[in-house]
Amino acid sequence: MDKITSVAIPAALAATSVFLIRSHKAYSVELAHFHSADNVEFLHRISPNTCSRMNWQNV
Repeated sequence: MDKITSVAIPAALAATSVFLIRSHKAYSVELAHFHSADNVEFLHRISPNTCSRMNWQNV
């Protein structure tokens, strides 16, 4: 299992700065912690290119 990391931001900096934290693309194993197997499979198939071609009645 991947290690979950956290970033400590000093209070003085947090009040005056904007932080952008980019996450990595989630792997199926990580998604499975929060979603059903069917939903993980759907998320694997869907993209902006395939979204318009989806038959939403069968999803």
